[in-house]
Amino acid sequence: MTGPEKVLWAELREWRNQGFAIRRQHTIGPHIVDFVCMSCKVVIEIDGRSHDEEEIVRDMGRDTYLQELGFVVLRVSNDDVLKIADAVLNHIWRALEERKPR
Repeated sequence: MTGPEKVLWAELREWRNQGFAIRRQHTIGPHIVDFVCMSCKVVIEIDGRSHDEEEIVRDMGRDTYLQELGFVVLRVSNDDVLKIADAVLNHIWRALEERKPR
């Protein structure tokens, strides 16, 4: 895991106590996602600066595939995780709450 992934994982794994079982480096079809809550169908991807045009196009195809399976894909930059972690975590929490099975 990258530094930002470690920072995020330290928080996300604790959310199990609030009913959100988050998995890391999980396979969905032909893709490995950074983090996912399967019950809410929310994928969290942490993007680094090295995303060139080819990677962006590949990410778009991957996002489309996941969306067709009913997942919401949240993309967060490394910088945001490191600089505004609380805002990132709030964004993720809201997405999970909105899609929480009732």
